[in-house]
Amino acid sequence: MTTDPIQLLPADYFVTTHQFTKAVHRDQYPSIDPASPKLSQKGKTVIVTGASQGIGKAIALAFAKADAARIVLASRSGQKLGATKQELLKINRNLDVLVLPTDTTSEESVNHLEETVKSKFGIPDVLVNGAGIWAGGDTIIGESNPKDWWTDFEVNVKGSYLMCRAFLRLVGLEKEATIVNVNTWGMLSTGPVGTSYPISKLALARLSEAIPSAYPKVSSMNYHPGMTVTEMAELHPQVLHFCKDTVELPAGTAVYLASPHAQFLSGRYMSANWDVDDLEAKKDEIIEKNLLKMDLKGEFGSAVATTPFSTTVLYPAKEGAKFDMDYLLSSHMPLAMKHWAQYGLKGYEITQYEPIGEQKPLYSAQVVMKWDRPESVEMAMRAPEAQIV
Repeated sequence: MTTDPIQLLPADYFVTTHQFTKAVHRDQYPSIDPASPKLSQKGKTVIVTGASQGIGKAIALAFAKADAARIVLASRSGQKLGATKQELLKINRNLDVLVLPTDTTSEESVNHLEETVKSKFGIPDVLVNGAGIWAGGDTIIGESNPKDWWTDFEVNVKGSYLMCRAFLRLVGLEKEATIVNVNTWGMLSTGPVGTSYPISKLALARLSEAIPSAYPKVSSMNYHPGMTVTEMAELHPQVLHFCKDTVELPAGTAVYLASPHAQFLSGRYMSANWDVDDLEAKKDEIIEKNLLKMDLKGEFGSAVATTPFSTTVLYPAKEGAKFDMDYLLSSHMPLAMKHWAQYGLKGYEITQYEPIGEQKPLYSAQVVMKWDRPESVEMAMRAPEAQIV
């Protein structure tokens, strides 16, 4: 029997390889204890999707412990949501709980949720997109089932988008609010199999980043919830070896992200395994260096590609006239360089054409002028110095 090489890795492999803070955690700790006064959600209305089981349910329970006033439970399973509601009321008897069976991939279903929340609770304060799926299978793309593969995008991307859209329509541009998207470290890399899940989660990360640019008063962040034993994990037994985190870890982290202490992470990614006190200590560095955002690594721009655009001037050969190459080399082009460098002329190359046998060239010379960008040419030609050149 062949052992999957991934099983030979230590159980904390994905915790340590993605470690950003000095300390890491696999269970709830005081700084993310939802019952802590520091993380109080008193008076707030919270919407949690995927609240019927697993991490989503644990998040709903955590917000009840954080003294939220109203919690909306959403998922496809109304029966399981009823059980979640009873657990919430055991924690906080005064909590107002609204159970809304919802298909987050259906615009009609999410619109119904939006209208019901507005009529029952008014404007919400927090949305946690906990609904997620990994249905695309563990095959290479060529052997994948298109329907299953795309299901991950329907739930992880479209479903989250529709919920964010509904929430933002309720919140508007003037109210401070928070969106927390449950994501995965898997979006940071892709492998040969199981591609639909990380790729769809990468799109969710970009959605999280986009929201604050249009809604500056809405904090939007996405986070890796750790690796816990859930129904979804059990469908992919190869990952169970790493699932040593408790559900209380991502649950407490979600409440922390909805607190004022975490607002500097808006538009960014974090992991529930990371120590939030260490994160706060690195706040200035994170902001100044624009860390924890999706980016393309490399060197780009005019500093690297200093001559991305060029223009060519051809000097026609004239019968009976000698072309003054010396003047072009020693006077004319140095003059052009002197006056047009300020407008983006970076350099030039001159080629002189010689007769091929008895065949005379059509042109005496060619000058290729190299500019930092296309717009520079028009700027130079319109400048007063153009008449001199």
